[in-house]
Amino acid sequence: FKEIGTSARQMFWLVLMLTVPTFFLTRNLDIIMNIVGVTDEIVPIATDYLKAISWGLLPLFAYAGVRYFSEGLSVTKPAMYIAAVSLVLNVGANYIFMYGGLGITG
Repeated sequence: FKEIGTSARQMFWLVLMLTVPTFFLTRNLDIIMNIVGVTDEIVPIATDYLKAISWGLLPLFAYAGVRYFSEGLSVTKPAMYIAAVSLVLNVGANYIFMYGGLGITG
């Protein structure tokens, strides 16, 4: 258990090093879509979507790193609780965004 802090720091550095190139790759996939022949009507829509989700890569990779690090230490309950809370929040947010509510038009 003495080296857990060092391993956790290395995991976060790895997450950061993986996030930066993935962020820029995700934001510039329109070039690759044009090369592989994706329909011209789809490219702008897919590009906008990829640019929007690219901002969530750091939290996604950080959560995955912490989750797998914890599971490697046989500490699985925090990931389960986070997943359960996320599910409840996702259901509520989906209802608000799909059907409108709280002044937000769906």
